[in-house]
Amino acid sequence: MESTKCKVSHIDYILVFLRSRLVYVILIALLISWLQLFNLYLTRSSPSSEAKSSWVFVDDKKGEKGEELWFEIYMDDKKIGYKQEQVTLFESGYLIKEHIFLRLKALSSEQDIVLKSRYVTDKLFVIKTFWFNIISGVVQIKATGTVEGNELIFTLGEGTSKRTKKITLASPLHAEVTGFRHLIEHGGIKKDETELMFFNPLGLTTDVMKVRFEGKEFVKIKDKTFDSLKYRLEYGSLSSVVWVDLTGKIIKEEGMMGLRMVRSDAEQAIKDLVTSEDLVFKNAIEPKGKKISQPERITSLKIKGEIKDLPFDNRQKKVDKVIIITQESYPNYFKGEDYVLSGLDKYLIPENGIESDHPKIIELARKIKGKDENLVNVARRAVNYVYSKLEKRPILGVVGALDTLMAMAGDCKGHATLLTAILRACGIPSKLVVGITMQEGVFYYHAWTEAFLGEWVSMDATLNQFPCDATHIKLLELSSLTGQEAIQISKLVGDYLGNLNLEILDFTYD
Repeated sequence: MESTKCKVSHIDYILVFLRSRLVYVILIALLISWLQLFNLYLTRSSPSSEAKSSWVFVDDKKGEKGEELWFEIYMDDKKIGYKQEQVTLFESGYLIKEHIFLRLKALSSEQDIVLKSRYVTDKLFVIKTFWFNIISGVVQIKATGTVEGNELIFTLGEGTSKRTKKITLASPLHAEVTGFRHLIEHGGIKKDETELMFFNPLGLTTDVMKVRFEGKEFVKIKDKTFDSLKYRLEYGSLSSVVWVDLTGKIIKEEGMMGLRMVRSDAEQAIKDLVTSEDLVFKNAIEPKGKKISQPERITSLKIKGEIKDLPFDNRQKKVDKVIIITQESYPNYFKGEDYVLSGLDKYLIPENGIESDHPKIIELARKIKGKDENLVNVARRAVNYVYSKLEKRPILGVVGALDTLMAMAGDCKGHATLLTAILRACGIPSKLVVGITMQEGVFYYHAWTEAFLGEWVSMDATLNQFPCDATHIKLLELSSLTGQEAIQISKLVGDYLGNLNLEILDFTYD
């Protein structure tokens, strides 16, 4: 087994967390994510000519800079980034600019993450149009959105990879930077509980965030004391606490994994940045009980632990409080027509991040499949291709199959989405799996694929396993990265991250 084994990066969850003001789901878990490089100190720069074309109705002739706020971003005691936002009033509303810079580490690889966004709102801070640009190493994503009536028209990507989707809005649309200002302008600042609709770029959906007022507090940051209103934000199982001033401007925010953000100034915010603790190792799970030295050889595993909503199938079951994982078998021959694939249609269609209808992925799938009618052989060749051709590299963000193919590099998320897309393009129903697997005696978060070959068979393109060893424990399965399935990812983060206690009772080798 390679030492470069991928463990699912928690940066996806952090980016999700920050994009929603630390609760803006994924994902940039799984997702969302990640676009035109610019320097660390370009936070004061104007939009590119391409970006300006989206704001032609905004009067910038006066050159007004607008109100500017700066924040320092911490993980535990390490200052790992900063945020800057600028709000400019114009005739019919506001132009809001945001920049976030993060210095993160995963699997001993350090990367700088940049998130850059623009919003145009009305006088009540309701979004009318937006643009965001996320940069993470070799992976980039651009997106724009415009509200027309009660519809959001959203475009992700550009060129041949561009996808547009229309979403019906049940209520006004917000981003983290506009939500509290809207509450104040709308008279809802002290309601015990209210809801705000926000755009979730991970799932390409509009989702509802609960906002609960928890009273007034004095907040001291360095030598300044602020009269603040305290709110708790909840999205699925994710939550954070936010303190705002009486005009709705953020003062401080605290959330999971030791993340916090505090008001600062331009000079201090960008000073003395350090790299975060390694985010993969930070949340690894060290089990109690028996020790496993060669996890790739494990064919059955008995493990004890409270895992909420664990999915069960022919590979994974539970007896009393014991979870039993048994490495499944697979047929020597399977032809799609041998079975009626009713109910499996959703595992064949292209999705955001699983672009099985893209010409490049279709071409690759044809080469892999050839004239072979035995889909077992086709699936095995697809696993071997992704394993052997992709450079094993942590990608700090949510990436899809096409992004991975273009970069020819990725971590387990990239390997899993590319394999899933290839299999679907070959006519093999397949889905993504998120869970944990073992390396060097410790469980790490991981992603792999399952394909239907008469019954569901696990396969891991990161490790070249077909089927997966029995230390692969499935927590969540997805037919796509969009819609309600993206919400499940946030639930996984809230329920499991830092909360899994496992004990190995028994196991067998091959």
